[in-house]
Amino acid sequence: MSSLWCSKLSTGAGATKPSYVRFLNASPDKLPVDIYANDKCVAGHVSYGEITDYFSVTPCSYCVSVYPSHSGNWKESGLPPPPLTEACLTVTAGTVMTIAIICTVPKTAILVIPEIYRLYTRMRRPNLAALRYVNLTQDSPALEFSPVDGTRLFRSVCFSEHTRYARLEPGNYLFRIRPAGSTQSGFITSEYTLERGVAYTLYSIGLTDGLPPLDTILVEDGFY
Repeated sequence: MSSLWCSKLSTGAGATKPSYVRFLNASPDKLPVDIYANDKCVAGHVSYGEITDYFSVTPCSYCVSVYPSHSGNWKESGLPPPPLTEACLTVTAGTVMTIAIICTVPKTAILVIPEIYRLYTRMRRPNLAALRYVNLTQDSPALEFSPVDGTRLFRSVCFSEHTRYARLEPGNYLFRIRPAGSTQSGFITSEYTLERGVAYTLYSIGLTDGLPPLDTILVEDGFY
């Protein structure tokens, strides 16, 4: 596992809880990106739809900048290119988050998606799978989410919003994503396998009208 460190003033107190961060490139521009934290490249050539492993993070303030991959060795020239987006954030002790790069140029942005710290110590029904949904489809209306042959799990999830976890029986699933309250067939995902005792986030990315088309990514949460 990679780490992000930050020098802090010693207070004589004991060690704080570590925090964890991972990055997701969900920008419909489909550019591979290099991600910097406090001027250090921490994730290089992150492709569209790719999510990194978790980084162990020292609680601190970080300035996160996102550049097109291989945008030149600007350290030598001394003239850095403008970042696609940048944001400063404070990571507190004992937190977990996914940092998503969203939207298209010139409105590319950074979205912090919180996760549950030490998720697997808090799962009350480990015989089931846990699933939540994040809407990263930039041009979508509020969306609802359900198994194709089951009851609706989440209703009216707007762009950039995430849901709580729902519990599902382990097994293979196709999911339906469509405008909230709609009766149309909507978008049907690929088949996903949910395993017993594992928590997942399903992200919708892409565009409902244009390219890249609407698609989904299923990732396991909490394994750091």
